[in-house]
Amino acid sequence: MKGLLDHGLRLISLRDTPADSPSSKLTQRNLVLAYVLLAILSIAGQFGLAEAIVHAICDVAILFAFTKLLLMKHPERVDQTFNAFLLAGVFIGLVHSLMMTLFINEQTDLAQAPLLSLSFMALAFWLMLVYGHIVRNAIDVKLSSGILISLGLLTLNFLAMITLASIISF
Repeated sequence: MKGLLDHGLRLISLRDTPADSPSSKLTQRNLVLAYVLLAILSIAGQFGLAEAIVHAICDVAILFAFTKLLLMKHPERVDQTFNAFLLAGVFIGLVHSLMMTLFINEQTDLAQAPLLSLSFMALAFWLMLVYGHIVRNAIDVKLSSGILISLGLLTLNFLAMITLASIISF
């Protein structure tokens, strides 16, 4: 467990690569569970529990499909890359949840809004950078290309969540 935590910290600080991630199915199952639970906890307050579960499962499915498509020429890298995406998502998701808990509540001063927005934007850029780093190492491209590909993933995910929300709300 300590090794996975250490690897996660090194991954989100761009010092480790997906090749350093464990490829065990047990680890993958636990990471999927952590990713889904964190996603549910993060959005259940906005959408309700049932919708949050659907969104979280859809999010993981999109991430897995993206990983499989990205690595069609390197199927041996799928498990480690998917685990790296999950681990990075869990770590950055924990930071996001902590920020939401500490800074957003009923007493939040509107004067803090620009600073909070900037903080959340920085976190989103950090996620793109980490995902770009994972993509770069998974398919051997430049970091800029990896970031653009990860931006495509995040855009696809965002559009899927909006579409899903409009379908569920009917």
